[in-house]
Amino acid sequence: MGAAMRLRADVRKWAASKLKPKTYGERLYLSVTHEPISIIGALEAAQRRVFDDKRTIDAQ
Repeated sequence: MGAAMRLRADVRKWAASKLKPKTYGERLYLSVTHEPISIIGALEAAQRRVFDDKRTIDAQ
C-alpha cells in the first residue's frame, strides 16, 4: 500500500505543477534588477574621511 500511496501523491504533485507551474512547479523564477554601483564614489568618500580628519592618535 505504501508504494501506491506514494505514486498517488507523486501524480498529484505532477498534475499541480502542470496546472499551476508558478505555484507548484520545480523551476525557480527570479527577477533581477540592474542598479549600477559606483565604487569610485565610495572610495573617494572614504579618502575624504581619512584625510580630512584632523584628529591624531598618540602612541604611548
